[in-house]
Amino acid sequence: MKHTKIKTFKDACKVTGDDPKNLPDVSNLSRGMGKFILAAFKLAIIAKALNMVENGEVWIPNWNDSNQYKYEPRFYKASSGSGFSCHGYGRWNAFTCVGSRLCYGSSELAVYAGKTFIKLYNDFLSYSK
Repeated sequence: MKHTKIKTFKDACKVTGDDPKNLPDVSNLSRGMGKFILAAFKLAIIAKALNMVENGEVWIPNWNDSNQYKYEPRFYKASSGSGFSCHGYGRWNAFTCVGSRLCYGSSELAVYAGKTFIKLYNDFLSYSK
């Protein structure tokens, strides 16, 4: 499993060729919004890297192909206030409720991303100051 070599945002940037220091400027945004934008940016690069390491090409969802499954991590919000926990994956074909940049070509990748990058998903999915 080549994807397990991607454990950090920097690891993902090595795969995609992105500069991990070249982040969006969020200094003019409120703190909560800045965390969301940075998390979305990083997760998009991570998803691209995870979707490309298995065969060297980037898997891109084909929204015209209802037979092609797309996978996303699914989360439960912890009642203790400690954030989200990854509980599995969601699968769909043509209908979607998640951005295409954050879906994966396999359930294994979706679960791996959800568990490995749980802090980024928490910043992306929940509002905080």
